[in-house]
Amino acid sequence: MNAFVRTVAAKYFFSFQKWGFVHWLSLFAFLGVWVGTAALIIILSVFNGLENYVGSLFSRLDPDLKIALNEGKFFQEKPLLLSKISAIPGVKGVALTLEENALLRYGKYEDLARIKGITSSFLQLLPSTTAGKPTLLKEGSPWDPNAPNMWLGAGLYQRLGVNPNDYTQNITLFLPRRGGINFADPASSYLQQRFMPTGRFEVEPEIDQQLAMVPISYLRSLVNDSMALSSIEIFTQPDASIASIQEEIRRILPAEFSLKNRFEQQETLFQIFRLEKWVGFVILSFIILIAGMGLIGALRLLVVEKQKDISIFSALGASSSSIQSIFVVFGILVSGCATLLGIVTGIAVVFGQQQFGWVVLSEFQQVAYPVALKLGDIGFVLLLGLGMGSTFSYFTTRKLK
Repeated sequence: MNAFVRTVAAKYFFSFQKWGFVHWLSLFAFLGVWVGTAALIIILSVFNGLENYVGSLFSRLDPDLKIALNEGKFFQEKPLLLSKISAIPGVKGVALTLEENALLRYGKYEDLARIKGITSSFLQLLPSTTAGKPTLLKEGSPWDPNAPNMWLGAGLYQRLGVNPNDYTQNITLFLPRRGGINFADPASSYLQQRFMPTGRFEVEPEIDQQLAMVPISYLRSLVNDSMALSSIEIFTQPDASIASIQEEIRRILPAEFSLKNRFEQQETLFQIFRLEKWVGFVILSFIILIAGMGLIGALRLLVVEKQKDISIFSALGASSSSIQSIFVVFGILVSGCATLLGIVTGIAVVFGQQQFGWVVLSEFQQVAYPVALKLGDIGFVLLLGLGMGSTFSYFTTRKLK
């Protein structure tokens, strides 16, 4: 691109002496791309923030890595495998868990729940543990691995109507026996165990509605298998490379087991977030493209308006491609400046939300709506704006005479 093309295109772009219909049409296209780009940056940042926020909630209870069977429900504890995993550099600790679905009864209330049998090390290894006490515990007494105590998620706790001041009322856990239901004597088809509700925890609403935790030894006793496990949960040091540790464990892990990181444990949820994010990106991109259609009309009218200039440039020896480049550069200037201004505006709004919390996610808790910028999103938006301007400008002026 020579200096002649740049100079003339800039002159047309910054010409304010005679505001005609061409300039107003260009302005409307400019404003449409500006606002659309800013909205796109903000929307993508909102989805990023929500993904991070939900991920942080799950990370309060999810381990960094989790081992489970590819097929089947339970497996036997493997001390040699556990010792090898614990010896890997960067591994903070290993927790054993056993999970079952059961019916809980408290007084006149009953509800289905997911029961998680845990060891004391599980609570000590959680990243949300302060001074040995899990911060997820909102009410109740400390965990006792040697007593039949139960911590319940806040939603489950409320639905069962647990009275924290009634120390005489237990929760009865009903677990189906393996082998199916005996219709002749249905009562004999269930195993029973009484637990004292000693705590209420809060992680994330979906988890709080269905999860209860008990000492693993009592759940193992109930299923009559002292070595039964559902999963091995691995926690890493803060500065450790989870990907490297995952690779090390895969080398020693038998083929019948799967090994998942935090994202893979909640893969469906995060896939939904990403799908919603890119659906929003496509919809807003179409809006920006529609707004940018005004650029086509502006370029066509500009060509008509500048016929005298085109004749002069031709007489002075300018080639058709150089004259076409003038209007292409003009279109790129309009869309490029609007895109850059929209990106800056979007970043400013996102930064302001992060600093001042203008919009809150929860009025009750006064939690600011989460937003997060990603360079990849900014790059996509920039390419969209510049690509749109270049494409519209080229195909509008390619038959210029």
